[in-house]
Amino acid sequence: APIRAAPEPAAVIGSLSSVQADAILAMPLRRLTGLESGALEAECKTLVESIDELNRVLTDDAVLVNKLVEEATAMRDAFGCERRTRINEADGSAILSEADLISNERCAVLLTARGYVK
Repeated sequence: APIRAAPEPAAVIGSLSSVQADAILAMPLRRLTGLESGALEAECKTLVESIDELNRVLTDDAVLVNKLVEEATAMRDAFGCERRTRINEADGSAILSEADLISNERCAVLLTARGYVK
């Protein structure tokens, strides 16, 4: 930064001519621009490939199902664990009736003069 801010860059660098100083100052910018354009081209290529793959998933049902199976399997492998509770139905008592689901509480039921139940 001090070199660029100087009124005469060659004086700051030393015994270089003005043309040489400008060439030195411009060289890293060219390299950075070249590297950046290469990175942008690689990113563009990657994005185009990704878009093509996603369009293929959206248009082909078989590919979509395969993708869903792959992702579900990956989630099962990453987060799955064995069941911690055991369900025993040896004598058939595990089957619940509708009455078993209603809590046994005391309550007041009122019938109004017009026939409404509260």
